[in-house]
Amino acid sequence: MYADYKYYIQDFKGGVIPSAKDFLTAEANAGRYIEHVTHRRVVGNVTDDVRNAVCAIAEIEYQTKVRNSKNGIVSESNDGVSKSYAQETSESVKLTENKKYSFAMQYLGHTGLMYRGV
Repeated sequence: MYADYKYYIQDFKGGVIPSAKDFLTAEANAGRYIEHVTHRRVVGNVTDDVRNAVCAIAEIEYQTKVRNSKNGIVSESNDGVSKSYAQETSESVKLTENKKYSFAMQYLGHTGLMYRGV
């Protein structure tokens, strides 16, 4: 865990994620994303830049989860018992990934953690 809900509210000044429980899930996903884009260089090197990046990406993760849960059923037939579900388009997935990478670069680009070389 890179940031807790207290850090998210008090230091990051977050307001998108409404509860500590929702934050835990979003933070875990954001942490895995940060580990991926930093090539696991953040382990043992947790700074406020890392915490802020995790919090920003956690907000995106939470918003994506909420958006996907609202998409759900787009049409339903009662007698024939038929349901149609909305799906994320490749464009929305690409936009979300670009936002996450942009926040990672904003907070970590100057740290060298995202450098792909040796």
